[in-house]
Amino acid sequence: LNIAQVYNSLGMSYASKYYALAAFWSTWQFSDSSLYKRLPQALGLIVFSDFSHGAWMNAIEDFDLYLATKREFDEKGFEIYDDEIYQKTIGNIASIVQAAPLIHPELSEFIHSLKARWSIIWDQQIQPLVQHVNERIKDMDSLKAVIARNLRDNPLNDVGLKRNIRFNALNIDWRIQFDNNETMTSIGEEFVSFLQIALCEIARINNQLLNGAKRVSISVQEGHFQKEHLGNDNWVITIPKFESKDEMKIKMHYAYLGSLIK
Repeated sequence: LNIAQVYNSLGMSYASKYYALAAFWSTWQFSDSSLYKRLPQALGLIVFSDFSHGAWMNAIEDFDLYLATKREFDEKGFEIYDDEIYQKTIGNIASIVQAAPLIHPELSEFIHSLKARWSIIWDQQIQPLVQHVNERIKDMDSLKAVIARNLRDNPLNDVGLKRNIRFNALNIDWRIQFDNNETMTSIGEEFVSFLQIALCEIARINNQLLNGAKRVSISVQEGHFQKEHLGNDNWVITIPKFESKDEMKIKMHYAYLGSLIK
């Protein structure tokens, strides 16, 4: 979790999400009940990663899991005043509830349905914050100003047929695109997290190493490990779906994934 927070502080949200997911998975696999309090902490970081990078539909799904683990494993329960992660998470969800219908009015009915799903959490904690957010965000101009201050990518970028992720590292604008479905979200986000980790290592060693390009565009598709340079800093990368729990196959998968970034 500490590593996840370090990457988050560097603006590398997907690298942060990767380590938070790893912390969640390893905590659950250890089957040590004394560590289960880390589960909602990990999910809180995952919610923030998706929120800050504009993947708001994912953030809502993450939030449902966060509430479930917090209910089961957090001795603080839903007490908001002495829990910094919970305060930030509720605030981010309130921002989504207020802003999403302004950006995509067709989401209004879906957002309204969340009130019943979240029940008492909505009534006592989210709705008061939504009212506060509403005082600050009354039109698109004020919304754009808030987004510019708080988000690292376009809001609701996980809505639509294509998913577009963008971030800046080493003074280069990175643009990654893939189909917006469950399989490609897993493949695409895994690649982006691996890319961000690699870029941070490059920056640590020599931050002028990639000084030539101004923007790199990468299209990620499902298939055998392969990369194709289309010219003008445009690439197509194919990565297979991977679900094995075999340690050797996992190592081979990440070795091939690393080779695509070289």
